[in-house]
Amino acid sequence: RQADYGVISELYAWVTFLNVVFMYGMETAFFRYAGSRVKAAEGAADPRRVFGTAFGSLTATTAIGAAALWFGAEGIARVLELPDGARYVRMFAAIIALDTLANIPFAALRLAGKAWRYAGIKLLNVVVNVGLNFLFLAPLLLDQYPEAPEGGVVCFRINWNAAVGNVFFANLAASAVTQSICRSMIFS
Repeated sequence: RQADYGVISELYAWVTFLNVVFMYGMETAFFRYAGSRVKAAEGAADPRRVFGTAFGSLTATTAIGAAALWFGAEGIARVLELPDGARYVRMFAAIIALDTLANIPFAALRLAGKAWRYAGIKLLNVVVNVGLNFLFLAPLLLDQYPEAPEGGVVCFRINWNAAVGNVFFANLAASAVTQSICRSMIFS
C-alpha cells in the first residue's frame, strides 16, 4: 500500500539524519589522526590507539543515543504519527547503533587499503537486505495474481500490516550481519 511506502520513506529519512548525528564527524577525525604521518611531540599517531579511542567514544555515545531512542520510542512514534511506530523506532535504534559501530572498522579497512574486503562486506550487506526483502515481500506479490496455483509456492504468509516491519527487519538483519563481520575484524 502507498501508506506503507510513506512510513518507510519517512523513517529512512530520519535514519539518514541520525546516522550523521551519531557519527558526529568521528570517521573524519579517525582518518585525520590515524592516517597522519606528521610527527607529534611523542611521535607519529598509532593507528591502533586512534582506532580504540574513536571506537570507544562511538560505542559510549551510541549506547546513550540508542537507549534514548529505544526508551523514548512510544513518544517518538506519537510525534511522528506512526501506526505501530514504537516497534519501528526500536528497530531503527538498533539499526542505527549497528551501522554506527561498523563505520570505524570500515574506515580502518579503507585506511589500510583493503578495498576488496570493504567492498565485499558492503556488497554482502546489500545482498542480505535485498534477499530478505524479496523473501518477506514475495508472498505479497504472489497473492496479487489470481492465476497463482493454490499451494504452488511454499512460503510463509505475510499480511500488509506487517510489510513495513518486515522491510525494517530485513535492514536490521543485514546490519547485524555486517556488524558481526566488523566485530570479528576488531577482535582478530
